[in-house]
Amino acid sequence: MITKTAVSGIAALGMLALAFPASAADVIGDVERVGVWAYGTPSGEGRHDLRRNADVHANERIETVKTGEVLIRFEDGTTLGMGSESVIVLDELVFNRDAGDDHRYSRH
Repeated sequence: MITKTAVSGIAALGMLALAFPASAADVIGDVERVGVWAYGTPSGEGRHDLRRNADVHANERIETVKTGEVLIRFEDGTTLGMGSESVIVLDELVFNRDAGDDHRYSRH
């Protein structure tokens, strides 16, 4: 039989999950450099300015403005550089932490 304490605990865990977006647990790298302006839109969240040292998440949409650029360093040390008016989604084709070294490409 489920007690009131168990129900309260389950409800508290659910509220905690809502307080921290799912993408917060899936950080795959960070922003090393931003020139002019760049934006990030994590899956299921709103668009935000990208700044140096900001985390980037799996499935985040990254975009740069006219004359903008961004350099992202992934957790394995590889980098992705984007130039002016670029858009990419950081899906498993861009970075896959489960892939072996022979399946990763050097991004510059």
